[in-house]
Amino acid sequence: MKNRGIKPDIYTYTVLLHGARTKEDVKDLTDELKENGLSFDVNCYTVVINKHCQLNNLQEAVLLFKEMKDKGVEPNTVTYTVFARGLCHQGYRNHAVALVDEMISKGIQLNKSTIRALEVVIKKV
Repeated sequence: MKNRGIKPDIYTYTVLLHGARTKEDVKDLTDELKENGLSFDVNCYTVVINKHCQLNNLQEAVLLFKEMKDKGVEPNTVTYTVFARGLCHQGYRNHAVALVDEMISKGIQLNKSTIRALEVVIKKV
């Protein structure tokens, strides 16, 4: 793509980030995205937060979630769900419940995946 003079856009990077396998891959792609003057949208943030949760890099997921809100990018149902699931899997069930409470207070609808993440919390209590 680059060899043909075609610059990747945010959608291209989001797909590439979805397929990233290591923390280094995620960092390299996000650095490149920023170097190319692109900004994360809600979908890109969601994919990267999810990826960090999957790679047991919860601290980075927390920072990104805060960053997205600070930059005025509103998390959606999927963002909240992947982050809550990541928190649950890392043992931060109370934080996951607080996140879902925030979601509800903002009027963001729960979906089946959100409810399944909460079921994990309930079963382990």
